[in-house]
Amino acid sequence: MPPWDCKSTTLFHPTMPSQSMGEWRTYLEFVETYFRNRGIKKPMVVEIGIGFGKQKRFYEEVLGYTHIGVDYRKARSASEVGAEGVSLSIPDIVGDSHAPKTKAALVAMLKGREVNIVYLDALHNYEALKMDYAIYSPLAKDMIVIHDITFVSGVKRFWEELIAEAVESQAQDKTFITLTGYYIHRRGKKFIFGQGTGIILLEDGNG
Repeated sequence: MPPWDCKSTTLFHPTMPSQSMGEWRTYLEFVETYFRNRGIKKPMVVEIGIGFGKQKRFYEEVLGYTHIGVDYRKARSASEVGAEGVSLSIPDIVGDSHAPKTKAALVAMLKGREVNIVYLDALHNYEALKMDYAIYSPLAKDMIVIHDITFVSGVKRFWEELIAEAVESQAQDKTFITLTGYYIHRRGKKFIFGQGTGIILLEDGNG
């Protein structure tokens, strides 16, 4: 049974991701289909900002991908976040994502491998995300993913600016996809349930 079939929705459940469950499941299904259809074996994922560190096992154990996580903390304490008993992974690279030595460490660890997905989920403000995007998006061959585009104002602003810039320039090399889960209350009122996942497909004309 895939781990995303777990009934628990708590953020601190040991087998659950930190992302909204519906969005995370849809995202994983999308990327799995995307790379399988293109015959890309064992894609490389670079995640900037790993949070509680529970995404690695989904990439590696469920999809069979290679994952490198970057975060400024060695590990988050389970007791710190009220998650005693939960196994929180340690980043592969510890450092400030904006520091040149952090990117240098990542490039060294890649050893020339292409990066299929760059997943940005570090400091959630406009300027920090803009800098992460400038530093790491050039590494991406197939996808750039930005998390929390729905309800974090600075992240939402940056995501909308990227789309506006692409429209203004009539860019043909990027496709923007927004995943957002919704919960409909029984009285008919719509609430945003998911955090919002933005996917940028980098088109090379061979897809």
